[in-house]
Amino acid sequence: MERCTQVTLSTPSSTKKPSSQTLTTLPPTLLVLVPAGCVEAQVVEVVEGDTINVRIDAQEYAVRYIGIDTPETRHPEKGVSETDHYGRLLRYVYLADGTFVNAALVRRGYAQSSTYPPDVRHQDVLRKAQREAREAERGLWGPRPTETAQGSAPRFDCSDNLYNCSDFSSQAETQMCYDYCQALGRGDVHWLDDDCDGVACESLP
Repeated sequence: MERCTQVTLSTPSSTKKPSSQTLTTLPPTLLVLVPAGCVEAQVVEVVEGDTINVRIDAQEYAVRYIGIDTPETRHPEKGVSETDHYGRLLRYVYLADGTFVNAALVRRGYAQSSTYPPDVRHQDVLRKAQREAREAERGLWGPRPTETAQGSAPRFDCSDNLYNCSDFSSQAETQMCYDYCQALGRGDVHWLDDDCDGVACESLP
């Protein structure tokens, strides 16, 4: 039987990874019939790109989306058992309207398809969603920092959460992007300053 969870949404108490914020704003894309036997749950916290906390019968559980991977500092988990070694439930997640959240995140460019046997039931759907995201240059597949002209400052895209620390070669370059978006009034749109101290990607050289 497919391991799945049907969720309803509440305001997350904290959000550590911006890509997961889209969970509450996803359009009705990739609609499918919610499989019978799904456990109903309420989202109480968006932890990071591929993990949410849900409440089931007054008890909270961490849920890791099966078949996707999002940019983060932790290593991706392989959905090969009921839970991973962090104790998170491995699940396909659906909204009440039938939106397949795992695939919708990939289609919007906020996650990559990352399927590992034996959890391959939806690999074709996830791969198709990723192709669509790449062709449309959404999210992870969007533009990266480019030089406007020789000797000039880099031009950054501050329209959405597009970059991660790994997209930059140095902390100074990352700081330039951070400051640039701040100057445009977009704030830390790429979430490069995890501890909110004004210094972006402090782990970079």
